[in-house]
Formats: sequence, C-alpha cells, structure tokens
Amino acid sequence: MSGTTKKVADVAFKAGRNIDWEGMAKLLVSDEARREFYNLRRAF
Repeated sequence: MSGTTKKVADVAFKAGRNIDWEGMAKLLVSDEARREFYNLRRAF
C-alpha cells in the first residue's frame, strides 16, 4: 500500500460509517491512489 492509501485507510477505520468518500476521493491525485481508494471503498 502506498503512503497516501495507508492514510486513507487509517481515516476510514477511525471514521467507521461516517466517511466522506467523495471528499477523500477529491484529495487523491495519482492513478494508483485512486485505484486503491476505490478498492477500499468497495470493501466498506
């Protein structure tokens, strides 16, 4: 996992169900980070 994705995962686990997925998606700039983010999003 990249550093950015690890931060997103940490935020997601801390936030539980109250996750601002759209807000976090806008923060991700690299294609790899977006791909990993959407995989994480599907897991929830």
